[in-house]
Amino acid sequence: MIEIIKRINQQDLTKLLQIWLETNIEAHDFIDASYWESKYQEVENALPEATLFIYREESSCEIVGFLGLMDDYIAGLFVRKAYQRKGIGKKLLLAVQQERECLELSVYQKNQRAYQFYLSQGFTEVKKSMDEERTEEEISMIWYK
Repeated sequence: MIEIIKRINQQDLTKLLQIWLETNIEAHDFIDASYWESKYQEVENALPEATLFIYREESSCEIVGFLGLMDDYIAGLFVRKAYQRKGIGKKLLLAVQQERECLELSVYQKNQRAYQFYLSQGFTEVKKSMDEERTEEEISMIWYK
């Protein structure tokens, strides 16, 4: 079940932050975990400013995934490891695509699983650039309705 949240309560925010940290560390094993841990406070401050598409497991209402949107930019799509490859990311993305005419995002070149996922969902590569802070190549992608 997907819900769109414009104002998040502290309990749900804590759950989203846990999902954000765990999935970033797992998906980006080429970046030291301490980097993500150092960004925790910044993300905690930014999440309430985003439009959040939250996926709750129907039987327990537990949050298992979410997508953060800043205007037309997908700041992140995160699904807990135990729930990955079950179509949740696709459902979250589809919900956002129904709300927007155009979407943009960036993905690390080394995160091929995410890159291939976005390609399969109709995104196209716009440009490659270097993330100077982490010295990793990023791919900017765009989707049009």
